[in-house]
Amino acid sequence: MVFTTTPPEITEEIRITIPAIDVNLQRGLSKHLYIVSRLQTQIVQSNLTLGLRWAIPLNDRLHLSVGDDISGWFGALRLKDVFNSQAYGLVNYPNASIGYRLTRDLQLAVRAEAIIDWYYRSQVGSLAVEYKPRTVNGAALTFVLEQPFYNRRHVTLGLRAVYADFNWQFWSLYETFDRNLFYPQLLFGFML
Repeated sequence: MVFTTTPPEITEEIRITIPAIDVNLQRGLSKHLYIVSRLQTQIVQSNLTLGLRWAIPLNDRLHLSVGDDISGWFGALRLKDVFNSQAYGLVNYPNASIGYRLTRDLQLAVRAEAIIDWYYRSQVGSLAVEYKPRTVNGAALTFVLEQPFYNRRHVTLGLRAVYADFNWQFWSLYETFDRNLFYPQLLFGFML
């Protein structure tokens, strides 16, 4: 699960924490190369990510990885005959992570990523807006703790700090300004 809080600049006095189901899959292609995929979904929007990750151990406690993920997001919001809105886009997330084993059972990972918008299209009724910016939209920094839960299962708890001009989860709010905002996210997961 990922919980994202709405910035007050967009929703003013209303603060809503929006949960999203977050499913991550990773498959090793070789000793150090992995293919990764991720699906985040809510009722009115979803995000599908595919990427490659190259990871190496630096020693028995420290690991390093670099990767690049491509994400496609889409959303649709229809309220009877009053409101008909939809949007979709492509985002690139080049990233680097460092993991450190704090104790035998506790690990900390820190991930830095750039957020690069490649494409955006939204439509309300018959009015459409389309951009192909290919510009850096912002950056994110993630801290995740992982520890055993039961058997060979692990639990993760993390915080992701996103500082960006646009966040795909809030496409339907149509902000009226052009500046970066802080989007805090709380991450909670089980590794199977």
